[in-house]
Amino acid sequence: MTAQTVSGRIQSMEMRSFADACYAGEAPPCTAACPIGYDVFGFIEKIRRGDWNAAYRLLSERLVFPEIVCRICPAPCEAPCLRAAVDGPIPLKLLERAACDQAKNTAPRRYNIPPKRLSAAVLGAGLGGLSAALKLRAFGYDVTVYDAAPAIGSDLSALLPEDEYLPLLAAKLDTSGIVFRFGQAEPEEDPLLPEGGYAILIDSAAFGADPVAAIRLGGEAAVEADLSRLSSFADLIGESTNSHIENIRAGLISVPPANRANPASGILSAEEAISEAGLCLECSCDFCRRGCDLMQYYGKLPQEIARNVGVTFNAIEGLSRRIATRMINSCYDCGRCAEICGADVDIGGFMTSARALMEREGFMPPPFHDFWLRDMEHAMSEDAFLSRKMPDARFAFFPGCRLGASDPETVAATYRHLADKLGDVSVLAACCGAPAVWAGRTDLAEAVTNTLRQEWETLGRPVFVCACMTCIKMLAKLLPEIETVSLYALLAETGLPDKRQIPFSQALIFDPCSALPDSPAAAAARSAVRTLLTASGVTPAPDDPDPCRKACCGFGGHIYPANPDVYDRVTKDRAAASPLPYVTYCSNCNDIFRRQGKESVHILALLFGDSGARQSAPPTVTGIRRGRERLKVLLLQEFLGEDAGDSRLRGNDSGGKPANDNDVSFLPIDDALREKMDRALILEDDLLSVIAHARAGDCELLDDETGVLTAHRRIGAVTYWVQYRDEDGGIRLVNAYSHRLVITGEDGGGA
Repeated sequence: MTAQTVSGRIQSMEMRSFADACYAGEAPPCTAACPIGYDVFGFIEKIRRGDWNAAYRLLSERLVFPEIVCRICPAPCEAPCLRAAVDGPIPLKLLERAACDQAKNTAPRRYNIPPKRLSAAVLGAGLGGLSAALKLRAFGYDVTVYDAAPAIGSDLSALLPEDEYLPLLAAKLDTSGIVFRFGQAEPEEDPLLPEGGYAILIDSAAFGADPVAAIRLGGEAAVEADLSRLSSFADLIGESTNSHIENIRAGLISVPPANRANPASGILSAEEAISEAGLCLECSCDFCRRGCDLMQYYGKLPQEIARNVGVTFNAIEGLSRRIATRMINSCYDCGRCAEICGADVDIGGFMTSARALMEREGFMPPPFHDFWLRDMEHAMSEDAFLSRKMPDARFAFFPGCRLGASDPETVAATYRHLADKLGDVSVLAACCGAPAVWAGRTDLAEAVTNTLRQEWETLGRPVFVCACMTCIKMLAKLLPEIETVSLYALLAETGLPDKRQIPFSQALIFDPCSALPDSPAAAAARSAVRTLLTASGVTPAPDDPDPCRKACCGFGGHIYPANPDVYDRVTKDRAAASPLPYVTYCSNCNDIFRRQGKESVHILALLFGDSGARQSAPPTVTGIRRGRERLKVLLLQEFLGEDAGDSRLRGNDSGGKPANDNDVSFLPIDDALREKMDRALILEDDLLSVIAHARAGDCELLDDETGVLTAHRRIGAVTYWVQYRDEDGGIRLVNAYSHRLVITGEDGGGA
């Protein structure tokens, strides 16, 4: 489902149907293939713990005669076992035999159920009939089993020696209280009906010829008969299957072969059984959940997510609420769910479409994306946007809006290297439109797209050399007519600079989520970065073999304002994933890891930067904007030979200089307060604007005792408050905070 395919009011059934193809939560392949369909994972877990009695009880509840089943079952569970492709299937049949051999308490369970004073007749003393009889007896019925054969278990005679199966059956039946009538195919006229009683009649011939499957059907027949007092059960027999076994992708299983037990006798020791159980891959279809922080945080799989989103779009005032608003905005759109899913259910794409629909329906909380949309506006503004055509340029350098903002000097050095190697290279410093897409603002995304298309035409339709994998992803989605190439693939072809810093001997390459899709562009970038790192003298650590690994650093989708708890969990988890230093090729990943105290370096800083820049603190939200402006100045002055004009040549922080057109500026800001502002996404520019606005309107509040002034102003969707003092040389910032409340009586106008 996309925003374009839905018209008018969103209907809950349309939203819910998105995940109809999802089969997460269905039985795993082994359970689905099992003719009895018992809880294989629960059984495996008990074997792993060596809890033999519990494992046996689980078997006996479903298999009824586990000692017999583990001897005669053809083990259809082994064929779909995903471990089979690695080093052989999990030997469930042998594990069941081990549970029967090792359990100390195998006596049938006794239930304190009052007699029903009703009678039941079961026709047939095969395994299915006996299973039904034992269940009915446990429910409190008087049970009589009829069979024309001379003894029980006639359907086993071709599978096991009589002296083997008869004692096993007797152990279950001798104390059951079931009455047997052999040599009699069915009851005589109403022999079981006491006055006022009711007879249940179950014909086990309906269960078919397979004795193992008959056990399940017999037990189900007894349960259904008890619930509905049926006199016939033939119409209730069904199959327990998983129609999607073939769709669970064996390719997702990436584990090395193990030392496997190979008992010649067909019997596992206790130690061998525990070891084999430990090799189970638990391959039920929840691979998307394994790779998704959102699904794990909310404890939901795709079908429930789709239902929650449907309810959110169809909330009834006073009766229901929009339960998934925050969840929809907690997806960082990494694309892993779509890559993993065998049914092509793309929850990330669904959430992105849902955000666009939220915007259209008018209930997207503006503060969720307001900061990032204003940041995109800055990247496309005169202060930061730059488009210059070089005479004979086949390529145009497209660094993206964040890399140059984070480290403008390194980006400028990278451009110099490209120009040295390729000759004329045009440049387009702009945003790809990702913030608008993530915010569901299709109108703003279209505006950015139109600007980029126009500039591409003006530049002579060059190939965009992209330093950001998200830019490649977005351009492919929004402007497929523009040819792109990864900067890293191009660098791998053209060669490295002569002087490089090597800060460590080995590092883990952290691939950004936008570089993980199974596409030629992503594969080329991943390979090129490994080539570049190796050529620079640093050994890349082996890649994580888990195909369900979580990839996003937490920046994607701009989830932080909507769900800081998920953001914090993700960023801390990724930073702690390896003790090795990280090499990234995403500036967002690099900045986030450095904020977490993780040793991390962008591949371009490793190749073109200086060691001092690598050791500096990551830029603040204000520093990001200053860096973006500085990149434009560097490119204009140093490489393109143009005057920067009104652009201000500054570093990554304001350095006490005015950051706007108002004649106010801050003195150096306390580190703790700067960190607080960064967490709250408060720009120095916005606080300066608040002060200037308050002074222009003569609406500053003064605390006579402390001399602290207070001012506020609503900018965009957020109201900002600032406390400050006038001192010699500038303004001393005391405190700052923000909220989404609107102050009654004010027009809410912003800067």
